[in-house]
Amino acid sequence: FGRSQRPAAEPPPVRPGDGAYRLLVIADESGTLDALRDAVVPHASGRAAEAYVIAPALASRLGRWTGDETAYARAQDHLDSTLGALTALGIDVSGRIGSPDPIQAADDGLREFGADELLFVTGPGGGDAQALDLIRNARDRYDLPVTHVVGGPSA
Repeated sequence: FGRSQRPAAEPPPVRPGDGAYRLLVIADESGTLDALRDAVVPHASGRAAEAYVIAPALASRLGRWTGDETAYARAQDHLDSTLGALTALGIDVSGRIGSPDPIQAADDGLREFGADELLFVTGPGGGDAQALDLIRNARDRYDLPVTHVVGGPSA
């Protein structure tokens, strides 16, 4: 079957003409709130900002197969913390738990939210080959800026 082709583009949701900068954030549970804050504030460049956060539920194959809800609970905790941190910065924010595949999470989010930029937030291993492939694939796939933010204890 080879590498999957880009699906037929659906028209993105219409962005309101209010001048707000809209960020779609895919934030896995290993990224830190400080890293996210430090990335979001400069990208808004003093404009009002709106964010839609998707927290992937990172379950193991066995966990998904057995119905283990631990990954969803961790993703919900991370989502709640992320929403709270962005709200404290004055950003209009909403979000949900999403697919464990970050590209699928971004595809889903872009169908729901008209973004100006896509922001992937990963943990301290964000420089590894898998993360670099993710960012390269996202930049090839989407017709909007893609930013990678690496955060975590060793970042």
